[in-house]
Amino acid sequence: MNIAKADLEGNSNQITLNVSAIAPTLGWTNVDLSKVEYITQPEDGIQDIILSSTSSSGLAPTAIQLFERSLEMETSDWFQGVRIKSSAGDQLITLRNPTKEQSEIGNSHVWINPVGIRGDKLILNSQYGGGCKLHTFQLNWDGQIRESFPVQVTLDLSHNDNGDRCKAIISETLQFDLSTLNGFPEQEMEIYLKAGHLEFIIPYKPK
Repeated sequence: MNIAKADLEGNSNQITLNVSAIAPTLGWTNVDLSKVEYITQPEDGIQDIILSSTSSSGLAPTAIQLFERSLEMETSDWFQGVRIKSSAGDQLITLRNPTKEQSEIGNSHVWINPVGIRGDKLILNSQYGGGCKLHTFQLNWDGQIRESFPVQVTLDLSHNDNGDRCKAIISETLQFDLSTLNGFPEQEMEIYLKAGHLEFIIPYKPK
């Protein structure tokens, strides 16, 4: 079961997580989203969500099966986004919003491959070494709009591995809602993305 698409909508008090999941065969059942309950709030402000499912038993016809699931949640003061995990542990997607003019949280190594912008969502595939500690990411905007043609804004991705010295290769899809950055002009622009020593230019036209 793979997560094809995920989005957050709502306000500061109540949000809805919408997920589209794809099964590779027919016969999958019990597809559901559930919220992890915490004894103490997560340090990175990210709410973990589990996508669970039951695969078909025996031989099943090979055909793509699409499931649409939603989960409504009340947010807390610490809430900054969600992290969706498959119950098999083979997929990790984090949805959070960028910040404006904040200090970076770290410069731990991470490999980034920008998928692009869908609607107002910047989607990045990331890989990093770890597996033993919580890794956190922050996408920051310096608040400047540069008068080039097309206009350009700079976003800086910082990564904190919290001292993780394990060597497993972790893949995580990061999704950021650019519409939360008030002040973007409603015209074609270029996103200049920095992630450590990596630099990318991504075309973007706000809605």
